[in-house]
Amino acid sequence: MTDIDLDVDLDAAPPAPDDHEPVAHIVRRDDLTRAMFEGGKVVALCGREFDPKLFNPDGLETCEPCLKIATRGL
Repeated sequence: MTDIDLDVDLDAAPPAPDDHEPVAHIVRRDDLTRAMFEGGKVVALCGREFDPKLFNPDGLETCEPCLKIATRGL
């Protein structure tokens, strides 16, 4: 297994129709920076795609799949 530094930030995604509550997703910092300056969506570590300009993650719980991936270093 290789040691990978993800350099991640938290950001929230909108709730999907089957989601009960929004959560804060973990995204790669480079992807977030690009999306904030150029527009567009980012893909969270869990695979969820969203527009980071539309949501504020403050006070939200962290997405469990994103957290597991980030803590494993994948």
